[in-house]
Amino acid sequence: MSPLAQFPTAARAAALAACLALAAGLARGESLRIGGTGAALAALARMAEPLAAKVPGLELQVMPSLGSSGGLRALQQSRIDVAVISRPLTRDESASGLVASPYARTALVFASRRPQPENLTAADVAAILRGDRALWPDGSPLRLVLRPANDTDSTLLATLSPEVAAASARAYRREGLLVGLTDQEAADFIEHVPGALGTASLSLLAAEARPLRIHALEGTVPSTESVANGRYPLVKTFYLVTRGKAAGPAAQLAAFTASPEGLRLLARLGHAPAR
Repeated sequence: MSPLAQFPTAARAAALAACLALAAGLARGESLRIGGTGAALAALARMAEPLAAKVPGLELQVMPSLGSSGGLRALQQSRIDVAVISRPLTRDESASGLVASPYARTALVFASRRPQPENLTAADVAAILRGDRALWPDGSPLRLVLRPANDTDSTLLATLSPEVAAASARAYRREGLLVGLTDQEAADFIEHVPGALGTASLSLLAAEARPLRIHALEGTVPSTESVANGRYPLVKTFYLVTRGKAAGPAAQLAAFTASPEGLRLLARLGHAPAR
């Protein structure tokens, strides 16, 4: 059974529509504009309705993917009210008055359309990154999909082992490498390019109901449980970032993500609690 079987099977189109919706049907009131890493946006959009039920008139506006750095720039330019990012703030960003609060963790996974996804080891990953392994076990071509070299996901992947770190640096010189500029573009490549294998966030695959299969890594299946108990090796943390201490609607969103209802919703969408 695919690890995604534990999550709701809501239509992907509905999840993506929700990601761009303005919490349709809610009473007009205070608006909260959110943008940043695409790995977290669909899940936050799914919080619009239950949050509005607790805070009548609060309307979430979830923007298309800006990436972590793009979200922070939009926040500093007052184009959004809350940035959601998948890395800690830099010293300069903190000094500028931005405040980050961790609210969830998720797994960085290897995904494909293989009907029986194989377990991958760090040695397998390094060989695939170097191009030493370019075929699936059945002899069909394997197409590698990565994020840009300076992306948080790429930095996290390099921590898997020194061999993987060295191979990652070489991978971007390969011909034919597919690089997804956003989380959604990378997932689209994995979904539609024959033989593709790439990295994606468990939170994105669950919240967008992507029809992808997840590979175990070093014998551990990525899940909310294996993230929470520390067994899965590649884990990223999501942060809500505001200009100064969160207040008003931003504070209400942060409180909801930490509430029992919010935690249950996040868990169904591939998130483990923040430490």
